[in-house]
Amino acid sequence: MFSRDQLKRAASLTEEDFVQLGRCRRPQSAIKANPSKPSVDAMLTLLDKLRVIEATGVLWVDLSWLNGNYQRALFHQVRKTSVTRLRELAESRRHAALVCFLWQSYRDAVDQTVDMFDKLLTRAHTQAQNELDEQLCSQRQTIQVSLTALRSLGRIILDDAISDEELRARLFAAVSREELVACVDKIGEWVIGKRSDLFHGIVRRHGMLRKFSPALLNALDLTQDVEGEPSACLRALQMLKELNATGRRKLPVDAPTEFLPQRLKPIVINHGEIDRRAWECALLLKLRDELKAGNLSVRYSKRFARLEEFFIDDLRWQGIREDFFRRSGLPSDTKRVPEYLARRLAEAYERFSSNSTPWPGTSFTGDAAGSTPASCGSR
Repeated sequence: MFSRDQLKRAASLTEEDFVQLGRCRRPQSAIKANPSKPSVDAMLTLLDKLRVIEATGVLWVDLSWLNGNYQRALFHQVRKTSVTRLRELAESRRHAALVCFLWQSYRDAVDQTVDMFDKLLTRAHTQAQNELDEQLCSQRQTIQVSLTALRSLGRIILDDAISDEELRARLFAAVSREELVACVDKIGEWVIGKRSDLFHGIVRRHGMLRKFSPALLNALDLTQDVEGEPSACLRALQMLKELNATGRRKLPVDAPTEFLPQRLKPIVINHGEIDRRAWECALLLKLRDELKAGNLSVRYSKRFARLEEFFIDDLRWQGIREDFFRRSGLPSDTKRVPEYLARRLAEAYERFSSNSTPWPGTSFTGDAAGSTPASCGSR
């Protein structure tokens, strides 16, 4: 049930905290408003909304006893109602409606935050890909010269008629040493440099991601679905939160790197040193993938919660089980289910056959479990 302090705090939001959140003339519109287009400012606004609702203490209110559909009905009532109309409601109903409104708004905001996080990372990925494509187009002539040299050298190397002793001379006769050195220098960045992978472009956007990632990690309560030791991703996220809290910039030597794909390890770990910016960007990408795959869950989320949260708790189910089967008329014993379903099917068949008119020249025989046409006239 709701405590008096929590209800009063929820009621006060109609006049104070909504204004602080949105700084708008209509107090509730800040929480009622849908998030704007994905951006850093929009993400920070969503995270501010989460903090304001958390500060009310409404998350500690147990609503498990209240039907979920009724909670959503009260949520929509507050969403469509002005503050003046809310004040006209009975105090108990107004408080209950506000608590349900805040609960549902918080859960919606959590889902919107995860969605916006995914969209911001996707935008960074697209921008890095477009940047790499533009650089590739600008270096088209250099790459074409290098490919021409490779073709000439490849033909000589694959020619079995040329002996190993004269191979080197024939190679430099086809492509001079100076020309080969120039080609190697120009294409070096495309092989092992900052143009070898679009992930370098994402790392260059670390500053943009850094504007909201610390607040995002603090706002989301992440858990893994598989019981046991925390995954490398979860341990890395916990370490990053601690680094953000203490203000440390350098990663410890035991920073988790098992979550890194093989493709990114040479970029993140260079000569035994872990690049903090690259490590953090790779971790955010991994977090997005884990959330989309369902390996990590977000507490209070509707779409990214653990599967078990969609079911009634076992302890609570035992308390309502007998009353549920009594009111629904369903068999509580699983052994009686086939008999119950067969009887329901037979009753449905009897109702159908007694109320329907057969087609001309057609009649039905048999029982509900296996009725077949007795005769059928030609069409």
